[in-house]
Amino acid sequence: MHTRLTSALACATLLAAMAAQTVHAGTERPRDGGVGCARTDNRYCKVAHELGDGAARAASQGSESFRRHALVPGPAAGRHAQAPGIGRRHPGGCGASRRGRWRGFFQRGAVGAFSLLSKSDIEAGNVMKILVLGAGAMGGYYGARLMQAGADVTFLVRPRRAEVLARDGLVVRSELGDVRAPVKTVLAEDVKADYDLVLLACKTYDLDSAMAALDPALGASGGKRAAILPLVNGLRAYETLDSRYGRDRVLGGVSYIATTLGTTGEVVHQGAADRLIVGARAESAQGLASAFHELAASTPGTRELSPAIDQALWNKWVMISAGALMTCLMRGTVGEIVRTVDGRALMRQAMDECAAVARLSGHALPEPVAQAMAARLLDESSTWAASMMRDIAQGAPRLEAYDIVGDMAQRAARLGHDVPLVRIAYSHLQVYEAQRAAA
Repeated sequence: MHTRLTSALACATLLAAMAAQTVHAGTERPRDGGVGCARTDNRYCKVAHELGDGAARAASQGSESFRRHALVPGPAAGRHAQAPGIGRRHPGGCGASRRGRWRGFFQRGAVGAFSLLSKSDIEAGNVMKILVLGAGAMGGYYGARLMQAGADVTFLVRPRRAEVLARDGLVVRSELGDVRAPVKTVLAEDVKADYDLVLLACKTYDLDSAMAALDPALGASGGKRAAILPLVNGLRAYETLDSRYGRDRVLGGVSYIATTLGTTGEVVHQGAADRLIVGARAESAQGLASAFHELAASTPGTRELSPAIDQALWNKWVMISAGALMTCLMRGTVGEIVRTVDGRALMRQAMDECAAVARLSGHALPEPVAQAMAARLLDESSTWAASMMRDIAQGAPRLEAYDIVGDMAQRAARLGHDVPLVRIAYSHLQVYEAQRAAA
C-alpha cells in the first residue's frame, strides 16, 4: 500500500509541476488578479472543510443567504442541502456574487443549444445540477468539491455503492480539506434528463457501458439537454462522445491529481496537487464552460479556463503516453529507467515519437511544455511510474493500453510516421492483456 501511494503521489506531483509551467503557453487569464484560477496558495483555499460541521461552516461563511442553500446538515440538525463554499469571496466572483452571475448567465441564454434552468431554479439560487458517473476516486473527489461550490450534485452509482453512501455519506481525505457529507444518489434505471452537466470520470475501457448508463440523462427527447465534461485519458473517448452526442455538448477537461478509493469506500487524495483545466470545444459551449469554471474556482485547488483546451488535452496525452509506454515496457520507475545505460536515450525517443504525432496532428507541443516534460521524464531521482504499470504489477485484468499507447501508434500509422518504440510497447501491453484474458 505504501508503494502504491508513493507512486500515485509522485505521479500527481510530476503532472502538476509540468502543468504549472505549460498548460496555457501564454494564453491563460492573469493569475494575480484571481480571475483565471483558484490557487492553493490563497488563504481561502486552506480552510479545512468538514462538511458536517455546522459550527465551522457558520463561522467561515457568515452569509445567511448562502447557508439557506446548503446540501449538508447545518446548525439545524438533520436538514439537507448544500455543502459549504469557501469562507471568502474569490476575486473572480464567488459566494453571493457567483449566484448573481449565474442568474444573468441563464437569463441571457448564454448556454446556446443547452436547456436553460427554469424560472423557479433561478429564483431558488441558480444551482447548477450535475450528475457524476460513479463516486469513485476521481468522481467522488470532484463531486465533493462541486458540492462545496454550491452545485446540486447527484451520483450515478451501483446499488452496493449507494448503500455505502447512504450509510456513511461521501468521505474525502485531503490536505486541501476533508469532506464528510450525505449525498444524493441515483441508480441507472432511475436516471432522467434532469441535469445541466454530466461529469464523466471513468476508465476508457468502461466508456461504452458508461454511455449506456448515461443515455437517459443525456436526453434524447424531453427534459434538459445536458453537456458532458469528461476527465479521461487520451483522445479516443472524446471522438466517441462527439460521435454519439455532438461536439458542441462535450466540454474538454484535464485533471492533474492523484486520488484512490480506500478499502472502506473513502476517497483519498495524495498530496496537495489538484489542477483542473476546463474549456469549450465548440463556440456554443463557451458560456457553459465559463460558468462551470466560475463554480469550480471557488473550491480548493488550481482551476483554469483554457481557450485552447484541445491543445491542453494533447499536452497531457503526449506526456502520459511517453511515460506510460516506457514505465510499462521496462517495468520500472522513471528514475530506474534513466539511470540505465540506454534508458535516457530510449526515454527521449519515446517523448520524440509521441510529440511528433501531436505535431503532425496540428498540435505541436509549445516549447515550455516539451521542456517541462523532458525535465520530469529524464529525472534520475524520480519515483514516478504510470498507473498502468502498477496495474500490471497487481495483475489487473484490464488496462487502458489502447487509449494511452495504442491509439498513439495508430494515429502515427495514419499519418505515415513510424513510431517503433510506441509500437513495441503497445505489442507488449497486448500480450499482457491476452494473457490475462486467457487466465
